[in-house]
Amino acid sequence: MEQSKEENENDFHKTSVENDMDLKRMKDERSQVTNTENIHGMVHDKHKPLSFLIIIVNILVAWVLADYFHNHLPNTETIPSTHTFSPIKTRNTLLEITNFGPRPAGSEANQLSLVFLKDLIENILNDSVNSHVTAAVEVQHVSGSVDMFGRTNVYSDLPNLLVRLSSTTTKVSQPALLVNCHFDSAVQGPGASDNALNCAIMVEIIRVVTDSDTIELNSDIVFLFNSAEESGLLSAHGFITQHVWAQDIRAFINLEGAGSGGRELLFQSGPGNDWILQSYIRSAPHPFASVIGQEIFQSGLIPSDTDFRIFRDYGNIPGLDIAYVQEGYVYHTEYDTAGRIPLGTIKRAGENILAVTLDLAVNVDLMETSSVGSSVFFDVFGLFMIVYPSWAGIILNIGSIIFTIGIAGWDVYELSRSEKIFWKKAISIITIGLVFSFLTLILAVSLSAFIGFSLGSLGFSLSWYSNTLLLFFLYSVPSIAVFMCVLVISPQYVLRRVGLHTHPNIHQMLLFHSQSLLFALFCLILTGMSVDSAFMFSLPLYFNCIWWIIRQICLQTRPFISFIVYNIAQLIPMMMASYVVQLILTIFVPVMGRFGSDSNPDILMGAAVALFTLLLLHFSLTLIFSMDPFYQVLLTLGCLLSFTITLLVVFCSGSGFPYSDNILHPRAQRLSIYHARRTVIGADANEVVDGGFYIARWDYHWASQLEEQVPAYADAIKVTEDMCEESLGCGFPFGETGDFWIAGEAPEFAGHETHLTLLEKTVLNDTLIKLTFEYAGPSRISVSAAPREGVELVVPSSDIFHASFLHGEASGPGTFDIIVSSAQGVDMPLLDMTITGHYYSQEDLVGLQFKQFLDQHPGWVTLQAYPVDYRYYNI
Repeated sequence: MEQSKEENENDFHKTSVENDMDLKRMKDERSQVTNTENIHGMVHDKHKPLSFLIIIVNILVAWVLADYFHNHLPNTETIPSTHTFSPIKTRNTLLEITNFGPRPAGSEANQLSLVFLKDLIENILNDSVNSHVTAAVEVQHVSGSVDMFGRTNVYSDLPNLLVRLSSTTTKVSQPALLVNCHFDSAVQGPGASDNALNCAIMVEIIRVVTDSDTIELNSDIVFLFNSAEESGLLSAHGFITQHVWAQDIRAFINLEGAGSGGRELLFQSGPGNDWILQSYIRSAPHPFASVIGQEIFQSGLIPSDTDFRIFRDYGNIPGLDIAYVQEGYVYHTEYDTAGRIPLGTIKRAGENILAVTLDLAVNVDLMETSSVGSSVFFDVFGLFMIVYPSWAGIILNIGSIIFTIGIAGWDVYELSRSEKIFWKKAISIITIGLVFSFLTLILAVSLSAFIGFSLGSLGFSLSWYSNTLLLFFLYSVPSIAVFMCVLVISPQYVLRRVGLHTHPNIHQMLLFHSQSLLFALFCLILTGMSVDSAFMFSLPLYFNCIWWIIRQICLQTRPFISFIVYNIAQLIPMMMASYVVQLILTIFVPVMGRFGSDSNPDILMGAAVALFTLLLLHFSLTLIFSMDPFYQVLLTLGCLLSFTITLLVVFCSGSGFPYSDNILHPRAQRLSIYHARRTVIGADANEVVDGGFYIARWDYHWASQLEEQVPAYADAIKVTEDMCEESLGCGFPFGETGDFWIAGEAPEFAGHETHLTLLEKTVLNDTLIKLTFEYAGPSRISVSAAPREGVELVVPSSDIFHASFLHGEASGPGTFDIIVSSAQGVDMPLLDMTITGHYYSQEDLVGLQFKQFLDQHPGWVTLQAYPVDYRYYNI
């Protein structure tokens, strides 16, 4: 009995201890529940359907508002006074210039445009009422050479029309502002936006200044109407290196066109000299400028250049580069007409350029300016400008990074202090979120690049060229699906597996910090690389900080209001990001139509769109984590379904055909077709002559529909790498792999042939030989020379010599020298040489066969076409 009693007491004690432990465990669990209930997520359970809708609407509103500001033009109903800029008069001048048709340098239309502009300006000056301004008009003819674009550019007798407005109270040697346009055009188009409109605007500015007796100039204004920009920026080079007025220039405004209509973009400034950018900011009534455009253009991704380069590099002066960028599809085509330019475009461009010109010439002392560092600049939806020095940008970027790390650390500290989660566990969750964020970006970009590669390989490249909405469904939608699978769904499974799973509200908070830290890391990297565009990453971080502070002060227990404030805080950064993405797409989508036939543009565009999508929606999609799995799965499946349907539409219908002959919105395929006479002249002077059509491709896509409508393409010879290795320039006038040659009759050049003649061969010493050549032909001639085996080019010192010779008013023969080094003797073959004459302004040389071949091409093809005389020599 005694033993049994003791055992009963022990059992009772054991049971009491276990009950106490159970009670403690239950108390801890209740405490944990209480603690996590005090952590309010941004999306409350009862508001989740509405919250999901708000997220989607917020994204759409940001995109639509950005699109509105991009396409907004000023009202043109107000009738301007005689002392203000008149878009009507400017349009009339524009129509007169474009009526001359294509105006390439050296053509008759180019000369007629010069005469028209000179007569018009002299008539305006004769009616001048401004007693404070005197004017001088001059036609300069320039000759010279410059090495650019991988060739030597030799020019002679190119005309420049110059107008100098000076104060009557000062000497002519006053410092001057240069305003530049070019009145030449591409071969195949009237060049309304590129660049007749800007020349017309300059004429109108001259009228406004001379028509108003209230304008007094502090500095002179030199207006340069140059005749040869499209041929290699040559007329501008002739002015800035040769004219006596060039030494007075202290700043310049270069006016360009890479599209048609829309808003003109200030896309380059400087270098340095923040004062000239400040002039634009304070005076332009309709600002549109971005350092992002400047960095993209200067990266070389856009296959073109402007006279800005000439004035900057050869004049060592600062300036502004302004261009039209909308509807780049019509750039250098027959569709670049005056009728496509809205009056609102003329009004805003004219008012901006006039205001900046007068501010620099009246309010700025160009003698007292000094060079300073670069600046970060961007407009806010065309309403106003923000600009600050690059050093200040570095401070702001570093500040955003410090704030981001600070608020993340504060939340981790608060969670740990209130025993809701151990700080090491919180940091581990943030780190895992950061890793998955990187993984999401890498997988999304890689998947989109693979989709682009596959579409190109299957013959469906550029399917979005006519309908940019397809970019969203082909590349953005799969990227969102990757985001959902990798960043929203997968981490939850991983955290459970490694024992880091916590309350969803805590997880959402820590995931938000991991996304912010990802942006902070990108901002740090770009800042370290001296990329001014890093502000696009610091901007949303500051808005995140603003929301976090408001939440800490008054919204800790009001999750839905906090959610609304968060979306409002995201709206401005999303609008800015949408504004920038739309600008980049406006520039780059048309550029892909002239990016070359070697590179698949879908790979580049797919990767870029994926990156833009995730960066644009980064902080909004993060909210999806708090949604029920139903909404997460619904969004993911919706993305996969819409992507699949889009692929079926592209593959099985004509919706993926890149080109369109819509007269209002042409999306044409670019081809250059040259009717060539090809003459090969051996070392024994024997000639082999044939002819045909050389077709140079501008983009990656080749449509089978073109072969159906133009049967000759079925028998075309494709230019291969083997051809280019065997012969200089592949043995064709414009040797590029991927181009085509169609054999046919040679064009006739009776009395207009192109020739290259070796005038003299001079032995300088045991190895050096000077060769003197004479060339003759049309106003534009191209020459290439490559040394034979055992021979080296000494002057010029390059592997292959390329030269372009351009004549203006007086076309005639010219000479040039090449010095080679050869130990084989003077009588051995030294060079392979080619010469090509470009007959782009001789309509009488376009034969019937050429016309018939061109007429077979469908309306969705735009052609640069003219005869060429090509000769291949063994020297």
